[in-house]
Amino acid sequence: MKKVIALVVSIAVISVLVLTFLVVLIPAKVGGWVATYPVDAGADAREIAAALSTPPTHLAQPMQFALYHWQTLIAGVLAFWGGLAAFLAAFVGAQALREQTNRMAHVTREAAQQNLYAIQLQLEAQERRDVRTRQFELQQLASAFHAEISSIHGQAKEKAAIKMFERAGVSLDEFKKFLDVVFTDTGRPEVYDSLRDKIGCFPNDTPTKIVKFYDSVQGLSLSIHNIKSGSVTISSEDLARSASKVLHKREQQVVLYGEDVLQDLEKLRGAKKPEVFRNRSTARGRRSRKFDEGVS
Repeated sequence: MKKVIALVVSIAVISVLVLTFLVVLIPAKVGGWVATYPVDAGADAREIAAALSTPPTHLAQPMQFALYHWQTLIAGVLAFWGGLAAFLAAFVGAQALREQTNRMAHVTREAAQQNLYAIQLQLEAQERRDVRTRQFELQQLASAFHAEISSIHGQAKEKAAIKMFERAGVSLDEFKKFLDVVFTDTGRPEVYDSLRDKIGCFPNDTPTKIVKFYDSVQGLSLSIHNIKSGSVTISSEDLARSASKVLHKREQQVVLYGEDVLQDLEKLRGAKKPEVFRNRSTARGRRSRKFDEGVS
């Protein structure tokens, strides 16, 4: 566009120079002025005719004569180039305004992009902090349950306890000896009661395993307590063997469920921080290039 404007201006200058050359340098033919009067005219009439035949000063010079007769064409040419110059000036101004508007829009979009990028960084940093906090809380929760469950599981897994449950079914006397020796804690597990509302934070089926373990422990303790308190009467060899089998089965469930849930809790206690964030620099680079291309 700048080349077109320069070409038009050049043509206008050349035209003005050519017109000036034609008007100034080419001589104009000024017609002669001859007084005309009748042959029988008097002296006064002849004097008046001679005065009238004298040309005006501005028409006596060739250049002024040419300008006088070509003034309409000159004015038209100058008016045309003046209008064209005004049009070009308005066009150039509009182009400048458009470029300025584009630059302002570019600056505004770039500032918005920078603000968006800063907000994304803040959100990612906050998300990383939240993930670290949740991971730390999960590890602490797993450690608390691991301590209590490992204690209960260790007592149920002792060889003496297993042998005692096995001997209880030999006879009624052995079963009564078992009841005299076995200790049942009818109290509620402190960690489980205080943190049961947070069990759902554990991943996968770990919450189900924890609930099954504590249910088996409570079932075993409640069964022994009912037999020792007399709520359930064991008065024969058959009842003693049946009760011993039930208690021994529940004791085995405590051991099996405990081993299963302890494995999960052990993994959670030593779990590394999850890789939940991926490198977004490439994606940001692509967005930035698209943004620059759109602006340009």
